[in-house]
Amino acid sequence: MTNRLAAQGVWEKVLELIGDGTGHKILDAPAGAGSFADKLRSTGGNVYELDISLSDYSSNNRVVGDLNDFLPYKNEVFDKIVSVEGIEHTENPKAVIGEFSRVIKTGGVLILTTPNILNVRSRIKFLLTGCLFWFGNNAIEKYGHITPLSLYHLEYFCHKNGFKIVGLFFNRKRFWMRLLAPCLKVFGSVFRERFNRKDILAGEILILKLVKEPLPVSGRQKNSPIPQVFNL
Repeated sequence: MTNRLAAQGVWEKVLELIGDGTGHKILDAPAGAGSFADKLRSTGGNVYELDISLSDYSSNNRVVGDLNDFLPYKNEVFDKIVSVEGIEHTENPKAVIGEFSRVIKTGGVLILTTPNILNVRSRIKFLLTGCLFWFGNNAIEKYGHITPLSLYHLEYFCHKNGFKIVGLFFNRKRFWMRLLAPCLKVFGSVFRERFNRKDILAGEILILKLVKEPLPVSGRQKNSPIPQVFNL
């Protein structure tokens, strides 16, 4: 398949972070057409797909589900979860991360990607138009993007749901943004914000590697009712 729905370099970086999946149950949510799930299977893992609709390329492990609702799986069944550029399409990202926390095992790895709204391009566009890059005019119709998430929000949502950020990466750093980053870093230092790092200012897509810690989570708890679950 050639149906590529992620920015350049995202899939490659996520596969690198997933590593050897042999013997692991891996959830790809949202799975889209199933293109990336096929690549995840090359890691040796048993890959499960979840998306809001079926696809002509769907596998037998595909389930129709909505990230805005309960995930149709039992508690702590997955070793790893991949969510590539999906959380910005959801209405309640904190609840989404809470559901990921519920269905992943303690010590499990979550790889989460989303547009980096803290980069130079996004900051300049916001200054000039009041809109963030990827979330401007016709963004809902064109991309389905409804919820811009900064690293600040993601840190909070992940912490509240028992995840620890162990790695922060980007698919690529645009050359012209790398050139402008030092200027913004100097001006931004007046406000003493910690999000004026050069990689954040120049990075296109934010990629987080998270690990579920052995702590109680404040999202949807283990005893929450689940409408339907699928045995894996």
